[in-house]
Amino acid sequence: MLKNRIKNRVLPVLICVCMGFSVANSYAWGKNPKIGRIGKIASVIKKYPVFLAAAGIASLGLFAGAALFGGLFKSSGSTGVKGSGSEVVKLPIVGGSEYNISLYGLERLHSFDSRKYGNVENYLKNQFGIHKNNLVKPRMVTNEELLSVHTQRYLNSLKNSATIAGIVGISCLRFVPNWFLQRYLLRPMKLATGGTVQAAQLALRYGWAINLGGGYHHAKGDSGGGFCVYADICIAVEKLWKKDPSLRIMVVDLDAHQGNGHEAIFASDSRVSIFDMYNADMYPWDEVAKEHIRFDVPLRSNIGGDDYIDRLKKEINSALDTLEEKDEEPNLIIYNAGTDPLSGDHIGRMNVSAEKMIERDEIVFKHAQERRIPIVYLFSGGYTKESANVIGRSLENILENYVDLAKNQNLEAVPRLFQ
Repeated sequence: MLKNRIKNRVLPVLICVCMGFSVANSYAWGKNPKIGRIGKIASVIKKYPVFLAAAGIASLGLFAGAALFGGLFKSSGSTGVKGSGSEVVKLPIVGGSEYNISLYGLERLHSFDSRKYGNVENYLKNQFGIHKNNLVKPRMVTNEELLSVHTQRYLNSLKNSATIAGIVGISCLRFVPNWFLQRYLLRPMKLATGGTVQAAQLALRYGWAINLGGGYHHAKGDSGGGFCVYADICIAVEKLWKKDPSLRIMVVDLDAHQGNGHEAIFASDSRVSIFDMYNADMYPWDEVAKEHIRFDVPLRSNIGGDDYIDRLKKEINSALDTLEEKDEEPNLIIYNAGTDPLSGDHIGRMNVSAEKMIERDEIVFKHAQERRIPIVYLFSGGYTKESANVIGRSLENILENYVDLAKNQNLEAVPRLFQ
C-alpha cells in the first residue's frame, strides 16, 4: 500500500518539482549568465535561507500528508441503496471516477473533459441517490482481451510516448516518461475498456447497462486516433462471441464523428450491423471504413436540434424495421452516445440543445425497450464542460422513465428494461 502511494502520488510530485527546478535554472542562466545557473540559485538561498527552508519543509509536509494519508480522512459517506437484506444492490452501471484522467495539468492542453466520468458519477449520487456502492467496480481489460482485436505490434508501440501523444493529440506528451503515461493516461482507458466488457455482459442479463465511460470508436486493430487508444466496443463483442458466436450486434453510433474504428474492425463480419449518424464535414473522413456502415446517415455542420431529431427518428426506425424484415434483429444494441453534437461544442460542430440531446437518448432506449433488445450505453466524445451535466440529466431521465428506478429507492432487485 505504502509503495503504491509513493509510486502513484509522491513520484509525480517530485517530477513536477524537478521540472520546475530545471525551468528556474534556465531562467536564472538567461538573466545573469556570468553568475551561472547554480550560482544564481545559491545567491537567492543565501539571501533568504530561513524563509526558503520554512517554505520547503511546509510544502514537503503538505505533499507527503496528502499523498500518503489523504485517503484516511475521506468520509465513507452513504453505504448505498440496500435491499431487504444486508447486501447492497449492484446496478448494471459500471465505473465512474476511476476513468478520470489527470496528468497534473497536461490534460488541459486538450479540449476533452477528462473528468466528466467522475462528474457524472457525482451527478447520479447527488441528484438520484445512487452511491458508489451501487455501482459495479470496473476491472482492468486483460492482455488476452486486447489481443483479440489489437495486434501485438500496436500494443508494443504504446511503450513509446510519441505514439501515445499522436493518438490523443497532445504533442508535448512525447517528452513525458512513458511509465507516467501508462499509469495516468492508459490505465484509466484500460479500466474503461474493461468496464465496457462488463457492461455488455450485464446488459444481456438485465436488458440494460451503462458504462460511465468508454466508446473509443476511432481505435483500429493496428492503430489509434482521436483520443481513442483501445477499441473497447470490439473487444466487448469478441468477449461475448466467445460464449455465443451467433450473437448479433447492432452498433448505434451517435457521436458527432464517424466511428471508423469499429467499422474497420467489423468490416467483413455480417453479425454486426452499424448505424452511424455523424457530421460528415470533419474528422476522420475515412472513406474506406465508411463502406462498411450498413445504415449510413451523414449530416452537415450546424444542424439544428429539430432537424437532428427528425432525421434520427426516421432513420433508426427504418434501420430496425429492415433488420426485423430480414430476420436479423440484434441480440444487443451498443449505443455510443457521444455528447459532441451539443450546441457550443466546437469540435462536434453541431447545434443540438441539451433538451434535444436528452430526447435523442430517450429515442434509442425507447426503441430498445419496445423491441425488447438489450442495450448498453457508452459515453464516447463530448468536449464542453456542460457535457457531464447533460449526460447526468439524460441518464436520470432514462433511469426514471425506462428502467423504472425512482430516486433514493430501496431496491429489492435490479430493475430491468423489459420482462
